Amino acid sequence: MAISINREPHGTRVVVGPQLTVANRQEFKDLVLTELRQGARTFLIDFGPTTYIDSSGLGVLVSILKKVREHQGELRLLNLGEELRALFRLTLLDKLFQFDIDAPPGGDATAGSRAPLKPRPGPLYGTAQAESPPRDEAPPP
Repeated sequence: MAISINREPHGTRVVVGPQLTVANRQEFKDLVLTELRQGARTFLIDFGPTTYIDSSGLGVLVSILKKVREHQGELRLLNLGEELRALFRLTLLDKLFQFDIDAPPGGDATAGSRAPLKPRPGPLYGTAQAESPPRDEAPPP
């Protein structure tokens, strides 16, 4: 996996390769936790080149988020394509993570680019529940 780490004025940018899967999740986690131990507190996880994340990849992101928060840090996800956005919505992880969109390397990922993923209305997200019509008759015995 090609992971690059760049220290920028607004945080440590971690550019994920084309996939985040069971095969490379530990390498990814080790790199981020090493940066955390060395004092980094703001992490910008850049998914610009990423096209696929499996359940292990999602799990490692949750694990890293927990560790970063334990150290009073912040973790934001950048540049998710539409398919990855859909994955975060489907798994309801869009409620857990903070997202920034289109934050170029070296750019200010905190200025005006913040756009949290919004859940679509519907029963899956609990925002639009269908109501039962009123019943005029008693249920059958």
